[in-house]
Amino acid sequence: MLKGAELRLLEHVRMEHRPIGWLQEKATPLWKRVAGGCHLDRDTLALVHEAGFEVERVERHLDGLVLAVFARNPRGETAATRPTANGHIEP
Repeated sequence: MLKGAELRLLEHVRMEHRPIGWLQEKATPLWKRVAGGCHLDRDTLALVHEAGFEVERVERHLDGLVLAVFARNPRGETAATRPTANGHIEP
């Protein structure tokens, strides 16, 4: 990914509201099997940071169930696009 490129995500996440967040955690193991690996309780913002992006803005929708994340790549590569030792980019 080019330096300065923008990453935009619209992602459902674990809700901060305890009863619903708890239900999402408990349902995730079954949900992953029936929904192609989808995680109901994933911490998307933490993953975006870990991949090397700088989050510029977050918009919360549906009481925080859905996040619109706007981030930028401050370097010429990220963990998501960094070539391996053999020169290939792995997912």
